[in-house]
Amino acid sequence: MLRRGFKTEAERIAAEARGLVGVSKSSPLPARALAKKLEVTIVGPLEIPGFPEGLATQMLVQYAAKWSACTFKAGERHFILHNTTHESPRQESNLMHELAHVWLKHKPDKIEPPGRLPFPIRSFNEDQEDEAKWLGGCFQIPRDALLGLLRRRLDNIAIAAYFNASEEMVRYRRNLTGIDAQISRSSAFQGASIRRRA
Repeated sequence: MLRRGFKTEAERIAAEARGLVGVSKSSPLPARALAKKLEVTIVGPLEIPGFPEGLATQMLVQYAAKWSACTFKAGERHFILHNTTHESPRQESNLMHELAHVWLKHKPDKIEPPGRLPFPIRSFNEDQEDEAKWLGGCFQIPRDALLGLLRRRLDNIAIAAYFNASEEMVRYRRNLTGIDAQISRSSAFQGASIRRRA
């Protein structure tokens, strides 16, 4: 469960991240641009020097459906290893989730047992995962920006294309932020006001 006040904090962080990258609060935020500002290196299995080709092939073919991305730390630098076989919107979501972990200074993943790939069991902290999931969604689709696009009557497909997100992510943000209920109440209030004036 998310700690009290975290959802509001996450929207503020998403706006701060856009300022860091140099885009407006309602603009798309490219994950790689944010990673660059946070000095996070993003790599796929085939991009790691010396990584066994056979192992990379296993991760990207045989085990491609079993993983999305994970964050590790070497020295003081963070690295995100991500699944390059996913569609672009899915990759964006994966990267935003991992960048949320970095921004929130969560403890990086561990491989259990160490050195075993593929496919090991990752350490799992439910509270950290819930926070990263929510903040990653805010990074990709901020609530105020989503509200503005819905008021302009853009549908899920158009919103997804604008943010390089999946339609599933758009539905997730709409459902859990209460935006549809807010729009419905606003429309009902406006309708009542029009009837009173008439």
